Amino acid sequence: MSWEWRGEYYPISRAEYEQIKLDVENEQARKMHDAPAQYEQGRQQQQGQQQQSGGGGAFGAFGKRPDGTRSQFENNLEATRDLIRKRVKLYSQKTYKKVRLTKVRIYYLPKEFYIYIV
Repeated sequence: MSWEWRGEYYPISRAEYEQIKLDVENEQARKMHDAPAQYEQGRQQQQGQQQQSGGGGAFGAFGKRPDGTRSQFENNLEATRDLIRKRVKLYSQKTYKKVRLTKVRIYYLPKEFYIYIV
């Protein structure tokens, strides 16, 4: 009895992914540095919401700092993920001339395991 596994993945290495991620975070930090008034306004709104909700325990809610604020990257996590995904796709397309790689592995089970499958 055999079964096959099919996986699709980006051809970049872990180091390349970490570099792209770092670049995106640095760009976002530069944007926050350029617009500190908007950042402070968002931070004050978050603190006001936390005071209304009660804080979430002795050390704050999960994912928050002890003072109740979030980091600038946690506030916009979904947009950051989408931007990293776009950059990884573009990087692999330019560097490797492929967006994704597909790998198929075939696994065979020994006959003694057939009893447990049925």
